[in-house]
Amino acid sequence: MIGLFRYFRTPLTVRRSTFVTTFFFGALVSHHNLGKTLALSSGMGGAQADKQTVINSSAANMDNTDKTPQDLKLQWAGGRDVWPSVPQGNGFVSIQTKVKEGESQKASGVKSISDSSVVAVEWPDIVKNSILYGFGAYNPRGQTVADEINISQHEMLKDDIEKSIARFSSSIYWEAASIWDDSSSERGFIVAFPSKISEPSSDLDNNGTGAEGSIKLCKELAQKYDQGAIYKFEFVDGKKLVRETIAVLDEGTDAKVEIEIDQ
Repeated sequence: MIGLFRYFRTPLTVRRSTFVTTFFFGALVSHHNLGKTLALSSGMGGAQADKQTVINSSAANMDNTDKTPQDLKLQWAGGRDVWPSVPQGNGFVSIQTKVKEGESQKASGVKSISDSSVVAVEWPDIVKNSILYGFGAYNPRGQTVADEINISQHEMLKDDIEKSIARFSSSIYWEAASIWDDSSSERGFIVAFPSKISEPSSDLDNNGTGAEGSIKLCKELAQKYDQGAIYKFEFVDGKKLVRETIAVLDEGTDAKVEIEIDQ
C-alpha cells in the first residue's frame, strides 16, 4: 500500500534510486535525441484532444490526431518499455523491453524494435509475482502540450496513484517510460498489484480491491488524464511476460504481445 519513494527508506537507497532514474532517463534522451524531456507527441494520449492546451508541433513531433485506431494499435503494441528502477531485493534493477518476434506478432504487423540476440536476464520477482499496469498523463488525447504541463500532470498522477493504491495490500508503483517505433516517447508509471490480490474473488471485489478493482482503478486514472489506453503486464505459464493494450478512450486499439528484456 506504499509508493516506491516511501517503500525504500534508507538515505543511501533513495540516493541510489535518484541516480539510477536520472542516469537512465538521461541516457535514453541522449540516445534517441529526444530533447530536454521525454514529453513527445505520439504516446498513449490518444487520437483527439482539447485544443486549449495544445502547442505547435514540428514535423518531427507529429501528434496522433490523424492516426486511425489500427495505426494506434500497431504503434502501442510495438512499443518499448523503460523501467529505470524496478524493486529487486534490497535494491533496484533497470529494465528495457522489446517485443518478442513471433508468429502472432508477425501476423498482426507488429515488429520488434531491436534485432538483438542477447539472451535476456531473468525477470525480477516483483514482475513474476504481480499484475502490472502501465499508463501516464502526458499529452492528453494525443496532442503535444508544453513540457511544464506534462510535468505537472505527471506529478499530479503520481499523487493520485499513491493515494489510490493505499487500499490495496502490498501494492507499489515505479517510474516508467514508453518508446515508440518513431522514437517519440512519454513518461508514466507502472503500478504493481500482487497476483494473489489481482485474482478474481467476490470478497475482495466487494470492497474494490480484487481483480476488477485494480483494473478499474487504473482505467479510471487513465481516463481522468485523457489517455487513450493502458498497458497490462502479466507473467504467463511461469516463463513469459505478456503485455496487453487495453483501450480506455480509443476503442479498437486492444492488442496482446509477448515482451522480453532487451540488453
